[in-house]
Amino acid sequence: EKFLFHALPHLPEKLLPHKQYTQVSPPEIKQWFTKVCEPLNEVLRDNNYLVDNRFSAADVVTGGVLLWALKLGMLKEDNPVKAYITHLMERPAFSAADEGVYATVDFP
Repeated sequence: EKFLFHALPHLPEKLLPHKQYTQVSPPEIKQWFTKVCEPLNEVLRDNNYLVDNRFSAADVVTGGVLLWALKLGMLKEDNPVKAYITHLMERPAFSAADEGVYATVDFP
């Protein structure tokens, strides 16, 4: 991510122009994120993993995204998604990746 935005510094502005970004309120963002998580909550209510209840690449990618959401304070309430990311964070490889990349990022 650091490389992508270093190599293409104007990419974020092209993806979501600042003018549009500032029109979205924090409650609207939280409402959107909660809605986006509904299918995940549904699947994870009865499963530990996303595909056939076995750890897969889908869990690696989804876990990376949800870790950012957790660190940004978007996963405050207890639900299956929060339990899922907590479970993934207990995996040794996930912890190692967190130490090498995510742990160096200063979050509010």
